[in-house]
Amino acid sequence: MGSLRHTRSGRQADSTPGNDRFAALVRQAGAGIAQVDSAGRFMLTNQRFHDILGRSAEDLKTLRARDIVHPDDRHDFDARFQCLFREGRDYVDERRYLRPDGVTVWATASVAPVLDEAGRPQSAVAVIQDITERKRAEAELRRSEATLRLIADNVEAVFWIEDLTARRKIYVSPRYELLWGRPAERLYQNAEDWLNSIHPEDRQRTEAAFRRGMTAGHYDEIFRVVLPNGGIRWIRDRGWTVPDPTGETRRAVGIAEDVTEHHTAEELQRTLIAELNHRVRNTLAVVQAIAHQTIRQSPSMDAFAESFIGRVQALADVHSLLTHTQWRSADLKTILESALRPYDAGRTEFDGPDLELPPRLALAFALVFHELATNAAKHGALSNPKGYIVIRWNLEPADGARRFHLDWTERDGPKIERPGPPRFGTSLIQGTIRYELKGALDLNFDPRGLHCTMSVPWPESAGTEALPSS
Repeated sequence: MGSLRHTRSGRQADSTPGNDRFAALVRQAGAGIAQVDSAGRFMLTNQRFHDILGRSAEDLKTLRARDIVHPDDRHDFDARFQCLFREGRDYVDERRYLRPDGVTVWATASVAPVLDEAGRPQSAVAVIQDITERKRAEAELRRSEATLRLIADNVEAVFWIEDLTARRKIYVSPRYELLWGRPAERLYQNAEDWLNSIHPEDRQRTEAAFRRGMTAGHYDEIFRVVLPNGGIRWIRDRGWTVPDPTGETRRAVGIAEDVTEHHTAEELQRTLIAELNHRVRNTLAVVQAIAHQTIRQSPSMDAFAESFIGRVQALADVHSLLTHTQWRSADLKTILESALRPYDAGRTEFDGPDLELPPRLALAFALVFHELATNAAKHGALSNPKGYIVIRWNLEPADGARRFHLDWTERDGPKIERPGPPRFGTSLIQGTIRYELKGALDLNFDPRGLHCTMSVPWPESAGTEALPSS
């Protein structure tokens, strides 16, 4: 080999392997350097090359360049190496090398031909840099990104990433299409498409909050989304800006959650509290009236306490029933059983459909049934061991509406005598049915036992499932 070699640019390089000056430069280089001939045999290597590859100069004497390349990368290496000597083209690539201990090393290789006076490649010089740690970090980053994407794609929330500079969405998780009811593709085309489905009353406020938040670094807003079918979904959307390594804020990340159930529960709670306040005021007024009337007609404090406590307990029992259904309704038969429980020993027959009374009817009838049951225990069918009560009820059509009918019949009790002036219990029954509920009442003091029939309008807002099938 001659002592002079021409580079591809035409400049001369003093590259004789034994040249002291060139060898010194090679030894001092911070990168790994090797020179190989057209067969890939090593002509010159430096210590950094040995360190990176874990091979000594003696080892390399018996090897060719392709022998130290990872088996999976040799095909590509051969193609590039042959092209270099055939066409004189230099190249840069990243490849894996295999150390003697089996460890894989990643390196960048910048390879250039060394040309003779005629411009033909005679050998090649490779400069390599160890990038194993960088590759390891990149692989770990890819694994982390894959893990985060897997999480984002499967949780019941929307993850989003936005390029604030370009004003475009970089990523939005699949949950977006379900929560917004709109294709994600439209969001990628227009980063503000998510605003178009927000309820008109919330849109301006939400957009302004987003703009402020992206300036301040944090955004948190609750708004309504109108679905294609007209339904409403409540969304809580939060976002944070992410500075880049230079400190510039170019991206934002966020998470949007469906809070419809939580918001509906809060609304229901507020409604229930308001309703409860209203009910409490009304109930206190009823209790006050009961106390006033009971004390007027009670011969003693003991008699007052007994009557008053029983009436208040009747109210408390129906309140408990209504609370279990969030003040929607109370079961008629359960109200009757509650009123008769202190006195009845299986001597009451019930006959009627399952019927849920609206709150107003439930409260009114709880007091009425309490008075009828107390009267039966003191003076009627339940005041002796033989008496019994039959209670029948039904819902019937009436002039395009419906009426609730109930029949209370007592038998085999003591002989009933026509009472004198009505006492508070009788007045309460009459006032509740006739005046409060705008119904009809017949109290028949049959000597065989009390026979009470009542009929009241059934509220239009109440359910129809209790209508008899006959």
